[in-house]
Formats: sequence, C-alpha cells, structure tokens
Amino acid sequence: MVLQEGVNLDHAFSLEKPRLLVVDDEPDTITLLKHLFQGVGYDVSGAFGGREAIEKTKAINPNIVILDLMMPEMDGWQTYQRLREFYDSPVIAITALDQAESIVKTLEMGVDDYITKPFFQSEVIARVQAVLRRANQARKANRLGFSSIDLILDLESK
Repeated sequence: MVLQEGVNLDHAFSLEKPRLLVVDDEPDTITLLKHLFQGVGYDVSGAFGGREAIEKTKAINPNIVILDLMMPEMDGWQTYQRLREFYDSPVIAITALDQAESIVKTLEMGVDDYITKPFFQSEVIARVQAVLRRANQARKANRLGFSSIDLILDLESK
C-alpha cells in the first residue's frame, strides 16, 4: 500500500482523504501535528482556539478533531460542548493535564480518547487511526431489522 502525502487544509480541500482538525493555542504543536498527519495521508487544518475550531469544523467537516484542553478564552471542554451541538464525529483530547480528575472528566463528557503531552508521534497516529476505525465500524450497518414483520436482513451473508 502506497501512502500519498496529505495536504494542508488551510490552503486546499479534498474529499478523498480523511480530514483532521488540530486545535491548540501553541503554533508549534499545530505545525508538528499537521506535518505528522500530512505525512501519513491525511488532509489537515489547524485552529488556534475554540472559536476558530467551531468555524473550521463547520467549513471542512473533519473526520476527527484533536483538541487541546488548556486554551485561553474558550477552553477545550467548552469547545467540545459547542462542537457537539452540530458535530458528531470523533474528538481526541491532547493536553499536558495528566491528573486522573481531568482524564475522567474529559472521557465522561464523551471525548473518544485522551493523549497527554509530551506524546510519542507514532502513538498519536495509532490512536487516531484506532478511533476512526471504531467510528467507521459503528456507522456500517450489516443487519437491518423490521420488527413489525419479524424480518431481519443480514447484508453480509445475504
């Protein structure tokens, strides 16, 4: 399998590759994650805060959002709540907060995964791919049930 390099969604837009939005108030973190995911075939966009993340999510409809929790103005928890008003794809928190209370709070809110900084690049890629795999499996229906007539159609076995 040959991977093609992804593009920077702040400059171009493609419907063929998975789209990822990185939200962080640290430009270096955004740059690192953009290069990392472009290198493995994702189209990537960056947002420097919660308000910009909401605008970009509406504009590009990413397959997944990587969201920092500690940001000025609108923190990651507030941003997540606003995103959930219109966006139902996966969100992964990426933060320097490593206290159990923060991790539990974030996961209980519904965030799909939690990564602490500093992180291993290969781990971030693996976690994003795992979350996307689970999200895509959940969307694939392989059985249709019609309870009113006691009929189940199995789409895989026909």
